[in-house]
Amino acid sequence: MKDGNAHRVVFGEARWRSAPVTPADLHALMEKGLLWLRGDTARWDVHYAFFARNAGQVEGADLAAENVHLFTPDDVTDVDP
Repeated sequence: MKDGNAHRVVFGEARWRSAPVTPADLHALMEKGLLWLRGDTARWDVHYAFFARNAGQVEGADLAAENVHLFTPDDVTDVDP
């Protein structure tokens, strides 16, 4: 958290399609969040959650640096094969 007066917010999106998620998809989610915050990120601890069937190109990216949390089916199910 940035300081004692900051608020936490999570912006999320689900992409349950066979096409892989791209860095452009993540950027679009971040832009939507910025619009909601009206550009004022100073008072917010902002996180992004992306639920995706196919993590595609973003799976190996440094998501933690941008507070991006990527969830795939393996992350949200507890099914033994």
